[in-house]
Amino acid sequence: MKRIGQILATVLLAPFGIAIGLLVFGVLGLISIPMSIRGHFEHRAWLREMHSEHRTITPSGIAERGQSGTLIVDQPGWGGKARYCWWTPDDLDSLSPAQITPLADRIKSLESMLDADSLPLDRWIYDTYLSRVCGTAYLVTTKRGDLIATQLQTDMVNLKLIETWSAPVAEFGPQNAG
Repeated sequence: MKRIGQILATVLLAPFGIAIGLLVFGVLGLISIPMSIRGHFEHRAWLREMHSEHRTITPSGIAERGQSGTLIVDQPGWGGKARYCWWTPDDLDSLSPAQITPLADRIKSLESMLDADSLPLDRWIYDTYLSRVCGTAYLVTTKRGDLIATQLQTDMVNLKLIETWSAPVAEFGPQNAG
């Protein structure tokens, strides 16, 4: 008899639990739609701004300017999936005020302390080259920037490549404090 009661409880309560779950996840899904749309339009506005300020360049434009300089592959988000490719005619190896180390090493150093000052190279690259306000680098692409940069470097041997992570620098930087 106890077994029958358990089966009935399961049969009667399971659809109720599923319905509650669908309702909760449905509401969360609906809430995320406006945020996703907003993010899309903000990104498009940023791309238009970069273009109107003449801060975009095509790979053929880099070749026309002499095929030298530095490609900056930036990870602008926390998730690590997006990679933007930027180009500057500057030689970042010779200009950098901080030692250029692999990005993976810099990310490991940040894991112990969530502080943008622990990324001096990334801070300098962001402030000097990537910043919306005072950056000087040219945006090449916001899609698969790491692959585009590798192909450009293969085609144009005088290009150097540096990886950076602007997410913590942009979020925790001094211009965002206070």
